[in-house]
Amino acid sequence: MPPTLRYPLESLSATSLQSIQQGQAATKEPESPAWLVNSYYAAGILVGLTAFVAVIFAMYQSRAALRQSKAAAEANNLSALTAKAQFMFELDKQWEGMDMASSRLKFTEEYEGIHANVCARKPQAGSSEHREMVKQEFTIRLSEMKKSDLARYHDLMKLLGFFETAGLLASKGYVAGDDIIDLYGGSIIRICNALRAHVDDLKKDKGNISGLYEYALKLEDAANKFAKDN
Repeated sequence: MPPTLRYPLESLSATSLQSIQQGQAATKEPESPAWLVNSYYAAGILVGLTAFVAVIFAMYQSRAALRQSKAAAEANNLSALTAKAQFMFELDKQWEGMDMASSRLKFTEEYEGIHANVCARKPQAGSSEHREMVKQEFTIRLSEMKKSDLARYHDLMKLLGFFETAGLLASKGYVAGDDIIDLYGGSIIRICNALRAHVDDLKKDKGNISGLYEYALKLEDAANKFAKDN
């Protein structure tokens, strides 16, 4: 038999029922106001928008930095090309100057005289054999000149000194070796070939010293290779 309520509902007064209903209502969670919910949504949207703007700004900065880097690289390249052009200009100005022009004239006189004698002695020889004979004769002539006409000897050796300087500048990257060969290739081959054996003799006289006119002779090797390949 079910237990009987001590206080049947019928016996409760209207005031008691109202108190019970108010107590039940007090135990329920209060609902958030609409303005607070809207604030949460607005804050989330603001955070997302801020992050998006930050990404766009970072991309802009990255592109700006890339443009600045490219501009700086182009400026550096232009500066390097300008410097090389200036070196070439100064080098050619020296080559065309009165001092070097006088040395070139004296070399041509010596070379043409020796070449004519070689060809007269052995007309049937080819050009490569004639060059070897000229080199041998030029070596003898320079040894004699060093004793009898030191000023003329130094004038001829200035030409080798010029190509030594040009070869050194090329090896250090101040000028392009190909540009040197384009400008002076024929003169390099002719002059350095004629004086190479004499340089070998100078090395022996100085106790097999290394590096004597090293860059000039490297230029001759490069010029010969260029002439052969082209």
